[in-house]
Amino acid sequence: MTTTHIIPLKVGIFGEQGTGKTTSAALLAAALSKEFHDGAPVWVTDPELGWQFLRPRVFRVEGIELIQRTVPTFKAMLQDLEEAERAGACVWAVELAKPWMELLKTVQKKCGDRWGQELVNLWGDWTNRFLNSPLHTIALARVSDLTEDVLNESG
Repeated sequence: MTTTHIIPLKVGIFGEQGTGKTTSAALLAAALSKEFHDGAPVWVTDPELGWQFLRPRVFRVEGIELIQRTVPTFKAMLQDLEEAERAGACVWAVELAKPWMELLKTVQKKCGDRWGQELVNLWGDWTNRFLNSPLHTIALARVSDLTEDVLNESG
């Protein structure tokens, strides 16, 4: 008898608004859940409603529980990944725009002109968690220069 070890997939999906990022991520998540994890739950961190639109069309049809958290902060994003791992989810997907913007504003306010290294450290810690999680992980983001937007707002 051969035991199969599943190596978790790590995916980034970037594109303009309306290009199908959420739908593509949902279809991939559902396929991974059904094909490799006996329909285990899919966990999403996204404050927007796109995933709710897909709940009946993808997840309910396939008999997969979709758990969505909508708190758009960096800290909540980290907690969601840990909770998804403990809850037995097989996939964790995250929409990065709002947590990233919140992190930029918070670190810049806290550190003033010396915010760069703090940001690198915090984001690097998150990246390591994302890449080393036992879950399949999917990061979604819109194509834009969010860093410049935040800097322009505060300057």
